[in-house]
Amino acid sequence: METTKTHWKKLTNPTYLGSWDFEANEERTLTIRAVTNETVKDQNGKDDEVVLMVFDDSKPMILNKTNLKAVEKSTGTPIIEEWVGKSVTLYTTRIRAFGEEVDALRISPAVAKKAAKPTISEDRFVSALASIELGTYTVEKLKAQFKLTKEQIERL
Repeated sequence: METTKTHWKKLTNPTYLGSWDFEANEERTLTIRAVTNETVKDQNGKDDEVVLMVFDDSKPMILNKTNLKAVEKSTGTPIIEEWVGKSVTLYTTRIRAFGEEVDALRISPAVAKKAAKPTISEDRFVSALASIELGTYTVEKLKAQFKLTKEQIERL
């Protein structure tokens, strides 16, 4: 039985995506929900203005210029409002920074294939139907979030 191993940076920076959130050779294709400017605290506790990319199903990622340029190449546009709804592929690599070799989170400049929608379990589907009846969830959101079977579509 293999035990789960935790990178120490997961404990010190749980808010934003980093290389420590990825397994060796793992890639993730994520859909962009928003790109904003945020003020965060740097390592010395001082305010630092950063570009933050928010994804549909993941923690947000602080972008450096290397990753901003890669997003531009991947999406085919420098306009951040046009990035929303597009997908990017993230991976880790070793780079030289701050006088040493470190792991870095990178965005592939290649055009990402849109992430496939997940299927929905029967229990979760029944719960979604109940939420739709209560008016706290919509059929449109359900269809946008999940790949539904013909049977599930008929039940809607």
